[in-house]
Amino acid sequence: MVVILKENCKKYMVLILTDPAVGGTFLTWSLHYLAGHTKYFHSRSNSWVELINDPVTDINAHKFQPTQPVTISEVRDFLQKMLSVDPVGFHSFYFHNLHDQHDYTSSRHQLTVDVVNDILPKFSKVIIVNNTHPLYNISFNSRTLTRKFCNPQESNKTFEEQHNDFIEYFFKNSLDEWKGQNLTNLWDHREFLALNLRPYQQIDMISNANLNQPHYLLNTFELYNILDETIIQLFNFLEIKIDTDRISHWKEVYNKWKKIHLKRLKFVWYFDTIVDYIVNGYNLDLLNFDLDLLQEATIQHHLIYKHNLNFKTWQLEKFTNTKQLHNLLEPNTHTLGNY
Repeated sequence: MVVILKENCKKYMVLILTDPAVGGTFLTWSLHYLAGHTKYFHSRSNSWVELINDPVTDINAHKFQPTQPVTISEVRDFLQKMLSVDPVGFHSFYFHNLHDQHDYTSSRHQLTVDVVNDILPKFSKVIIVNNTHPLYNISFNSRTLTRKFCNPQESNKTFEEQHNDFIEYFFKNSLDEWKGQNLTNLWDHREFLALNLRPYQQIDMISNANLNQPHYLLNTFELYNILDETIIQLFNFLEIKIDTDRISHWKEVYNKWKKIHLKRLKFVWYFDTIVDYIVNGYNLDLLNFDLDLLQEATIQHHLIYKHNLNFKTWQLEKFTNTKQLHNLLEPNTHTLGNY
């Protein structure tokens, strides 16, 4: 068991626990903004930081920098700093999995369990943001560029670099074998991903937290779609009054942020339909979904593992239509592992 702090929390502090990369930064900014804050305490810099009016970028809300530890030592250090400073309204503490959790196929990580369950009682209020739709995570362009798995001292500079680092770290032996057979074309790499990735497995906070602790549960699809309708319920739970003068601007920012999620959401909403149309030979234009390579590989993965079907993939550069793909179906010939 990891002991972060021995003393109990003496200040009003809000803990935001989320699954990785599902919008916790935007939510944390929203709490401060709608509470009327003009500044917030940022533990990493050990300073008060001016609260910006719009945190949204093209891919996330990371113009705002929350207090977000990624190691055990940072959890301990950031909490100590917060406890030494009186909040203006409340302090916020945003956390998901530790950076040393490198088994992406496991939803539960004992070290994260220990840390989360140790800090839970130290907070006045706890919000858990839960992603119940793992296919939301399927996108070649991640929601943020991260440190490299193969070399944690370096950060990825592009999404292609990040993708290659992920594959090299988790599937190096399979990748070397694949390349050894001269399977290096786009359609070969898609099939490699379809066979090796496990798109339905994800890290999730629900598996890592003691749910007996009082908390507010927020589903990510509510966060992405109707938070403007339900934000009052969250603030009622927090026992914090919303600054009504800021609601209008917050809704404008929220509507801009919502658009970031649309492509991923459409993929989740229509995924089963796309597979069904492929299997049965119905006609659906897939160009409307702007599928990327990882999303295409996930469709192929599902057909291989659930229907024992694969595509005649030679020179198949783009999934354009479900009828096109139906005409390329053939029995799967690969020996399969776990789904």
